[in-house]
Amino acid sequence: MLQSEDLSRDSFEDIFKSARDEAVKLCPEWTNHNTSDPGITVLELMSWLSEVQRYHLNSINEQHFLRYLKLLGNPPKCSAPAKTYLKLSGGGFAPRGSVFYADDIPFETEYGCSADDNAILSLGSGADFVANKDDILSTSFTNTLVYPFGRVLPYTKFRISLKNPVPSNSVFGIYFAVRLSEPCTEITSKDDCIVSVGAYVGGKPAEILLDETMGFTKSGVILLRTSSERSGEIHFAVENGEFAAMPVITSAVINAVPAYQRKTLSRIVRFNNVAGGKIRTNITPNFLFAVEGEKRILLENFKADGKYITVNSKAESFEAVVISDRGFEERCFLGEARGICDFRIKTEIEDMLENSPQIYVSENGVFYRWELVRDFDSADKYSRCYIYDSQSGEIVFGNGEKGMPPRGCIYLFGCVISLKSAGNIKAGMVNSVSEHGVSAVNILPSDGGHERQTIDECYEEVRAKINASPCCVTLADFENAVRETPGMPKKHVKAYASETKENCVCIALEHFIGKTAQNSALMRNLRKRILPRVQLGTKVEFPPVRYAPVNIYISVSTDMYSSDSKELTENAVRGFFDSDRVNFGGLLSVNEISRYVYELPWVSAVRSVDLSVSASDGERLPSGDIKLKNVCLPKVGKISVAEEH
Repeated sequence: MLQSEDLSRDSFEDIFKSARDEAVKLCPEWTNHNTSDPGITVLELMSWLSEVQRYHLNSINEQHFLRYLKLLGNPPKCSAPAKTYLKLSGGGFAPRGSVFYADDIPFETEYGCSADDNAILSLGSGADFVANKDDILSTSFTNTLVYPFGRVLPYTKFRISLKNPVPSNSVFGIYFAVRLSEPCTEITSKDDCIVSVGAYVGGKPAEILLDETMGFTKSGVILLRTSSERSGEIHFAVENGEFAAMPVITSAVINAVPAYQRKTLSRIVRFNNVAGGKIRTNITPNFLFAVEGEKRILLENFKADGKYITVNSKAESFEAVVISDRGFEERCFLGEARGICDFRIKTEIEDMLENSPQIYVSENGVFYRWELVRDFDSADKYSRCYIYDSQSGEIVFGNGEKGMPPRGCIYLFGCVISLKSAGNIKAGMVNSVSEHGVSAVNILPSDGGHERQTIDECYEEVRAKINASPCCVTLADFENAVRETPGMPKKHVKAYASETKENCVCIALEHFIGKTAQNSALMRNLRKRILPRVQLGTKVEFPPVRYAPVNIYISVSTDMYSSDSKELTENAVRGFFDSDRVNFGGLLSVNEISRYVYELPWVSAVRSVDLSVSASDGERLPSGDIKLKNVCLPKVGKISVAEEH
């Protein structure tokens, strides 16, 4: 259990007295403890320095906590909107950003989706089918469960029969409530998928635009785009990998789409590869910019007729600012900056989501779009970037070394607001019709909406995770967890910090040399063993590994005149490289190998040891030692032993 400690509780006198008493124990012959003694003067100086250091270490402010939490991979969570799933009906198509209401609370669809009045007739695999009697598939099953790919290997096709054929070249979504037949490590990203699944409509492949289920391992929407085939049957098939636990479907709803509780006040739309001065779109922009590299040229004369935007510009890319809320246009001008470092400017928009503000700065009549970043760590003095502080509602710019200070008029051209935690509502409360004539109802309660996490809340969350047992904190913890994994042979293992990814641990395993590791049974065991014990936001990767052939030349003197002494020496050196003395990314020391060979009973002297390895596998140091790359395990290549009697 981690305990808080007051580092400044000891005064200078306490520190000095403790140091003097310790000195008496260590050196009894030192008897002059008066202030005139030089030794006492040194103790007083060190005690004063210790008191100063403890004072500053104990004076941790908010910025320190933020930095430490970030290093731990667990910075405070940003504010987030509530999420739900809408079932669309009424015919037609609901484009991305369609707005539906629960009373006066708006929800926007995340993707475009068909709203045809269709229904699922049955679903199942093999001979195990469940009919959608009385629309039972739209609710949780009570006594019947559907195993979409069967209960055991080999996997069968998961088939869905629909009431009406799915139109060709259409986009539609199906929500699946999924659980696993036994506990399984949580799937958190696409990279963690154990299987990949293909979709087919009428026997022809359909494009999977979105798979929130991560290969039917968790609940969510699968969004499909059909081909030219028109059919009322859909099926899914496992194309690669294996399930760690067989999935079970407890409900399914067609024409479902994810939606977030938010309201877009203004957005920026990018148009690329524009030719002939005509942009095919039905939007009417409030501002239109021609994109020329980093510059944005404001276009005063353009025409929008609901089908095209006609411009008098030779640019190939354009950015349109579309304001959807009356009154926002008057608030998009934030103010003027004069190149002051650490410049801050407050917005008048409340409840703005952290990833939504889009800032333009007009410098001498030329606009530049600035980049929203989480911090200035990776910025240089030429980076046009900024941070949005949702707690204060301020736009924060750089200090001249990390981020360029702005100079000119500052505009807010992109903005999305949300009620955050107030947007968490019950199922069925969204019940409205959009401007496209599409009806929607939320099939699940909306959840996930929350305010920005305070530092204290985040700190307590981190303490709870750290105190959870067992937990992998050090690199040795990761190595021990691997060695304890069922099915892991006793071979070389090394954990090291990734050189290219922040807060990422790489684990090199000799077992996977020359093999595909990702879908093996041992890999699944490793994920089950390690991922639940991972510290905070740490990522774990298993990079491709290889043997690094090391060529060795040894000159020795032997005491016996035997033709076997050379062969014995070669075998002993090979045994050195097969032992636990070497590992991935280790240092091959000439002195250590020399001492090992010298201890052989028939060797009287070691005159020289020379090592060589390819540059792609390691680096030869001036001392003659070899430093291997982290993914390389040394293996004896060519060995040459010269003897002198």
